[in-house]
Amino acid sequence: MKNLKFYFTIGCIVLAANVFSQKKATYKQVGSKEVKGKISEYISENGTTFQVGDTLKVGVPFRNNQFSYLMDKTMAYLGEAVYLSPQSVGEMCVIKSMKTSQRNLYVTTYGEGESKALIISNFEEAFTSGEIEVPNLMNSDLALKELKKAKEKLDLELISQEEYNALKIELMKYIE
Repeated sequence: MKNLKFYFTIGCIVLAANVFSQKKATYKQVGSKEVKGKISEYISENGTTFQVGDTLKVGVPFRNNQFSYLMDKTMAYLGEAVYLSPQSVGEMCVIKSMKTSQRNLYVTTYGEGESKALIISNFEEAFTSGEIEVPNLMNSDLALKELKKAKEKLDLELISQEEYNALKIELMKYIE
């Protein structure tokens, strides 16, 4: 009986350690509170993967020309919840840390030079609403723009039909 208790206790400790020290989490795992604490990689609802060290760009405010999820980190440390001003659009930042809590992913960033240091209160909402963007992330609009550029190059005989066809196949995956 003592051996059974010992193995049960060890099993519980290992399970708890795995839940609290997981380095990777998906949107579903965060929403179900399956993963808690610090992580180093996050896979969003649409499948985009984010890692500590990735560069982000401040997008456009979600509501009434006001940011809903992006707070100025410096002001937050001073005890004030100050959301970014619209003048921050286009500024770059780097993911410093990610933490899951209460069905949300909280992200802290740092900036270099004139870049922003942010606290993102709900990363998934900030990403889906466009408040946070990933530079050069392929989406439907960007894929269509790239395909049109390739068509112009084809018409100008700067690329071959084979090159155009290969690029078209690749880009069609993203076009809605």
